[in-house]
Amino acid sequence: MFITILFPGSVMAPSAELLRRVLAQKGRRVETRMLPSEDALAGFDLLVRLEKLVLRRENWPPVDVPDLSDDSLGTGRSIVLDLGQGRSGKLPPGAELVLSVTCNGQLGLPGMVAAILAGGHAELAVVTRSDGGDRVWASGLTVTSRPLNAAVSLHELTLRLGDLVAVALRRIEHGEEPVAAEHSVAAASGGLSPFLAFAATSLSRRIRDRLDELVRHPYHWSVRWRRSDPEDLVTTRLGWTDAPYKMLPDDGQRYYADPFLYQHEGRNYLFVEEFPYATGKGILSVSELNSGGGASVPRPVMEGPVHLSYPQVFKQGGEIWMIPETSGARTIELYRAVEFPDRWVKEAVLLSDIDASDATLVFHGGRFWLFAALHPHGSSCRDMLGIFHAPALQGPWVAHKLNPALIDARTARPGGAFFRHDGALMRVAQDGSRGYGSGLTICRVDRLDPDHFTQTVAQTLQPRADWRAAGVHTLNCGFGIEAIDTLAKLRKT
Repeated sequence: MFITILFPGSVMAPSAELLRRVLAQKGRRVETRMLPSEDALAGFDLLVRLEKLVLRRENWPPVDVPDLSDDSLGTGRSIVLDLGQGRSGKLPPGAELVLSVTCNGQLGLPGMVAAILAGGHAELAVVTRSDGGDRVWASGLTVTSRPLNAAVSLHELTLRLGDLVAVALRRIEHGEEPVAAEHSVAAASGGLSPFLAFAATSLSRRIRDRLDELVRHPYHWSVRWRRSDPEDLVTTRLGWTDAPYKMLPDDGQRYYADPFLYQHEGRNYLFVEEFPYATGKGILSVSELNSGGGASVPRPVMEGPVHLSYPQVFKQGGEIWMIPETSGARTIELYRAVEFPDRWVKEAVLLSDIDASDATLVFHGGRFWLFAALHPHGSSCRDMLGIFHAPALQGPWVAHKLNPALIDARTARPGGAFFRHDGALMRVAQDGSRGYGSGLTICRVDRLDPDHFTQTVAQTLQPRADWRAAGVHTLNCGFGIEAIDTLAKLRKT
């Protein structure tokens, strides 16, 4: 399959090159062709220049995707990917199919830029257009990690667009049919006003956020827990109850997050990420929850050369194991307890050369499964789900053939261990559509096997009003205990 990318104007050349490399890395032969610039992009070059002046550095992220183009990959159909607004003119000879891109119902890269300027969601879709109506090959809700920077945001959206285009091409090759688009599509409007408004808003928010960071920690997570009976715990995971929580105390010099529970020899342990502000790097700690309702001060149990978090602890084959997040090392690693809960040894690297966060294990259908948030090449860590499976805990692990299994900021990134309810497998996911850690989504896994994955949203959970919290992004239950983490800003001492 040979892909020709048409892009509007030289200001969009970095995005076109990034997209070309992403698709080439996925085994496609790709070329790019520049079209005349679009009116809707008239102010983007000025905005990028202003951002560079304010930031005093190059604000286009480096194109760190290896260029793996191979002329031998150009067999099969010739497909055009039009990143403009449908005014591509004469198509390359032999082109059999034209794919267009929409973002929030607006066409092409101008539509993606309009979504960035609006500061809202970016609902991306790869479509074919006709008089009979648009047909969607692949779509997803994606987010950016730095919404105040237009160039970086476009870079991140382009990376995710590459993943969606790859899904669309796979479906085309497999003879699948696209689905009818639910909404009409329009061209993005032009004019300098939206770009100037974005620049002014971005600058003022940068100044405000910078002043705020001088006196407060912008991300301070706190762990809350409570005792409850098993039926209440199931209810909690499908919707909050009014029962009060205890707070795991901290000294203001660190935060605690990602609580996981484990019971051993009748004693209840709460494993957490501990993030000391002095070092800026997470370690893993454990607290013991006593029968009187108290909790010991968390003590460190694992430190490493990279940031550690999300300490999922479980038992398998008579041993106690942990899979912490080690995304800084680009690995998913398996640790075994040699002296529980304080001493752990690395037993295996389950997956390497992978940008993955919050890998969550479950045994289902006779196989082991890992669900993780994928964020290759510096893309957002909130909106893409990867699934891996193996016949045994230590592997061999292989990627699900549908990867990326989801591109959806509301349900992609894991937010706690799997559980079962009324015979169904349920998963906890982070809802990152309104910001990192803004809420949780409980999903019912309808089908999971090496060829399929489908899920249905059962419940969305936002922080309770009495918590006075900006977010909640981990929920775990077990042994008559529920544990969550909530987000707030904390004044520096």
